[in-house]
Amino acid sequence: MSETFLTPEQAAQMLNLSAYTVRAYARQGIIPAHKIGRTWRFSKADLEEWVLTDGQAPSSRPRGVPAARDCSSEAVYLPSPKPLGIGGARDVADKRSQAIKTLRDIRSQTQEGNVTSIVRESRKQLVDRGHIESDEQ
Repeated sequence: MSETFLTPEQAAQMLNLSAYTVRAYARQGIIPAHKIGRTWRFSKADLEEWVLTDGQAPSSRPRGVPAARDCSSEAVYLPSPKPLGIGGARDVADKRSQAIKTLRDIRSQTQEGNVTSIVRESRKQLVDRGHIESDEQ
């Protein structure tokens, strides 16, 4: 028995969606799809199973594996990104607050004045640190 494959337009008509939405769902791994070269194809049987299971992943696919497959080369499945977990959100917040603190420190060290004097002072600091050579001779 040969399997029936649908174009994005045919799959969209079957699912009562737009072809654009069907392609986007395929890219995101929401609906089962096969990418053959530059085109998406949808197995009619996989789509029917997907609809019957209310959009849940078919049981034959391991959890965390996207529904879309790239058939242009040997299929490689990457696991879904892991959720942040218990300390993950806190780590992100800590890094963000550290970045804000650093920015405020930089702003507090800025000096008001004309551009020439600021550039002259910056060059002097770079020379003192050894990052550039002095122009003065």
